[in-house]
Amino acid sequence: MDKKSSQVSNIDDIRQEVLDNKRPRYLYKYRSIDRATEFLESNSIYFSNYKEFNDPFESACKKKYDFTPKQYFETFQKWGVNFIDSAIKAEQIRLGMVNPEDLLKKSTDMIFNRFSYFSMAEEPDNILMWSHYADSHKGVCFRFDLLQDFDTFLITVPVDYNSEYPEFDTLNENPSRIIIRKSPYWSYEKEHRTIKVNSPGLHEINKKALVEIIFGCRTSTEDKNEIKRFVEQNEFYDVQFSEAIVNPNAYQLDIIPLIIA
Repeated sequence: MDKKSSQVSNIDDIRQEVLDNKRPRYLYKYRSIDRATEFLESNSIYFSNYKEFNDPFESACKKKYDFTPKQYFETFQKWGVNFIDSAIKAEQIRLGMVNPEDLLKKSTDMIFNRFSYFSMAEEPDNILMWSHYADSHKGVCFRFDLLQDFDTFLITVPVDYNSEYPEFDTLNENPSRIIIRKSPYWSYEKEHRTIKVNSPGLHEINKKALVEIIFGCRTSTEDKNEIKRFVEQNEFYDVQFSEAIVNPNAYQLDIIPLIIA
């Protein structure tokens, strides 16, 4: 099987895992009204560099420092540094002109800067998520159907919540474990990350991927009408509307269909 056929097979396998409920098909994005209208107007989602996240521990790891100049050289080549520059850096290390730890920190940063992320959550009724990311329940929650835009959402993985930094052999290891590790303090988010390489910024998506808009329990009638106008003007034809309401008997939100007058 050639490389292209293998890639197609892998994509088909992932799609089947979604259909078999081994991976989530639907994920949620909490937004303020302003951020929601920006999305509906542009039909684009924003992929952030790890330095833009609100967690200062993003990509934290235990780094291995005992490498030979030859190993550094081979890694610089692997990450796209040209031959002459790679050779010069390796020779500087050998002669003690460069601190290997300082150089490793720079190379680690170079590696992690290659990745960008779009974060979503597993649940539409998380009280804290509504409070923190949807303007204290005055915003909305988008439901995305990942199968409707598999090109965009293909690499979507759950965050690994762990109290320990992962160990990272910068020169020889795939950084995937590092870029999805977070402290258990964040576990309430039940976050999943769609990951891209060398592609930060806005990415247009298939409009069919947006299948539901849920209004918060404090979303004003004016803001609901504004969102509906943006949905109609920008031709999101397959979107359902729902709303979160406060459960009268327990500390929870109930998601119910919105009655459109």
